[in-house]
Amino acid sequence: MPGSGLGVSAIGSAPFGVGTPATAVAPPTGKPTGAAFISGLGRDYEIDGDTTELKRMPVLRQRVRNALAQSFGSSTTRPTDGLRWPKRGGLQAPQKIDIAVRTALRYLTDVEKVLRVDQVLSDLTGVRPLVTILYTDLSTRTADTVTV
Repeated sequence: MPGSGLGVSAIGSAPFGVGTPATAVAPPTGKPTGAAFISGLGRDYEIDGDTTELKRMPVLRQRVRNALAQSFGSSTTRPTDGLRWPKRGGLQAPQKIDIAVRTALRYLTDVEKVLRVDQVLSDLTGVRPLVTILYTDLSTRTADTVTV
């Protein structure tokens, strides 16, 4: 019946339910612990190759990484948050970076009191400064590091 819109086999020739059922992987049991892991290079989530789920990291490490990844003045709701990189290098650059990191983390260290910055290490040999922050999570008393 050309032109009727019914096609050659409008109703079909097989009953419903014919075929082999597909098997699916069972969903993970339990709630995942920690926060989603954020890559330091691409600043994107990473997937674990073994479990095909998002990698996990401590919540405080993610908060520290996010606080340091934000540029100073880039938020319209909180314009004083973020890391303010020094304008120039020189002999005082490591001290300026140390002050900038501690200022960017002030909310976590002074207001919430969940973090203690132990040391700020600056590597200024590359094109972009590489900063490693050694800190202590005061709720669990564990030491951790973040590199930005």
